[in-house]
Amino acid sequence: MKKHAYITSALAVALGLIAVQEHHRRVHYARPKALLKQLKQDFLRDGPIAGAWIENDPKPYWVHHHEITAYYGGVTRETETGLVQYTVVVSPRGTILETKVIN
Repeated sequence: MKKHAYITSALAVALGLIAVQEHHRRVHYARPKALLKQLKQDFLRDGPIAGAWIENDPKPYWVHHHEITAYYGGVTRETETGLVQYTVVVSPRGTILETKVIN
């Protein structure tokens, strides 16, 4: 009976570790990648872009006195007068929360 309990416990620990690893992969790789793709599509509606990036780790962001988790990134747009850079804050659902021109 004890052997069965050890095997069950080991299996539960292994499944827990797999779940944590999958969550980490989704939050720190798949989600930011999808958000970056959506961000680029949003900016392409207004013209060509030269590049874009997004951080893999979400950070705190304050909206109306409420802290939420958000992803920070940037976009470089090609214009007639040259390149224009933007910083962007994106919610985990893909909503652009803030955009600022930095040059």
